[in-house]
Amino acid sequence: MKAQTQSAVECRGPELMAAKPTPDLSSLCLAITEHAPLPMATVEGASHIVRYVNPAFCRLMDRPSEQLVGKPFCEMLPEKDECVTLLDRVYRTGKSESHTEQEHSKPHPVFWSFTMWPVLADERPVGVMIQVTDTAQSHEMTLAMNEALMLGSVRQHELTEAAELSNAQLQKEIAERKRIEEQIGILAREAEHRTKNVLATVQAIVHLTQSDTPDGLKHAIEGRIQALANVHALFVESRWTGAELHSLVTQELSPYCQDGETRARIDGPNLLLEPNTAQTIAVALHELATNAAKYGALSVPKGHVQVEWSRAADGRLVLRWTETGGPQVKSPTRKGFGTRVMEGMIRGQLKGEMRFDWHAKGLACEIAQDGCGRQSALPSRGEPLLRSAGHHAKRKARSPAS
Repeated sequence: MKAQTQSAVECRGPELMAAKPTPDLSSLCLAITEHAPLPMATVEGASHIVRYVNPAFCRLMDRPSEQLVGKPFCEMLPEKDECVTLLDRVYRTGKSESHTEQEHSKPHPVFWSFTMWPVLADERPVGVMIQVTDTAQSHEMTLAMNEALMLGSVRQHELTEAAELSNAQLQKEIAERKRIEEQIGILAREAEHRTKNVLATVQAIVHLTQSDTPDGLKHAIEGRIQALANVHALFVESRWTGAELHSLVTQELSPYCQDGETRARIDGPNLLLEPNTAQTIAVALHELATNAAKYGALSVPKGHVQVEWSRAADGRLVLRWTETGGPQVKSPTRKGFGTRVMEGMIRGQLKGEMRFDWHAKGLACEIAQDGCGRQSALPSRGEPLLRSAGHHAKRKARSPAS
């Protein structure tokens, strides 16, 4: 009897196993998920009917479990949501899946991560367990980090640009300072050179000037040094590039033209004389004008002086001084002090040439000098020198030379 019963049970074993009821998914999941911090739900069958939701899932959906359990999971999702396709695939294949989707309902997008795995009974899927992870916080942190990195990059770029600009400005200031220092050095050397030239010219004037009386010697030296001072005023106007020859001649002859009379005529191209040449020509013109005022054409009311200059074929500057209307002139038997001063400076300092012609109607003097001037930007002139008595009163008359 016992053997028959055992045999009958063994024969009905497969039938009993086949008739074994499907486990209650809610009961199985309750102990596992009830206190889980992440939202979790269990769906059953191909229609994905919700059988269980934990408290975290209810808080996520903001609905009680009674309104969620028993309804298809797809009703909680937007139409054609990728999550439904994912549920179908997990239920059909029995393989776990993950999915992340973006919700644009907030100013900043919220990312939801769904992790799904099958619930098996007798090695076949009967449902799907769903775990939802809100990645909004981590996404916001990522956005904040990206924004901070971007701002840092922008700030770094701004600092780099500012540093480059500062460096460029610094280099510019350094270059400008070097240029100024070099210019100061050049000006210092130029000032030293010009000072030596002036002192050499003054030394030559003092050495060549002679007079029978101390007062006469004093007046002669004063007149010649005053001629140097006048030409230096022209140097200042040209920033020490030289003196314009027309201005130089006008300056030397203006004290001898009074009462609006036309006593002198000036004619020649515009030439800028370099300083050393201008000083020597100024002293020579001073000697000629002083001599004319004492003995020549400027000593009588009807006397006239013409000063003209030109470029010779060989490039030399040729300056001519011609007197007319003055007392009858005779060739001197000896060289005067003024003549020696002129010859000493023209021939000694400039290595030029000078010739005197003592015509009966007046003195003629010609000075020739190699390459001592360049064309200036002033318009060409050929005009009489006019000075009124009022203008003359403002000028201090030069002392006649010995």
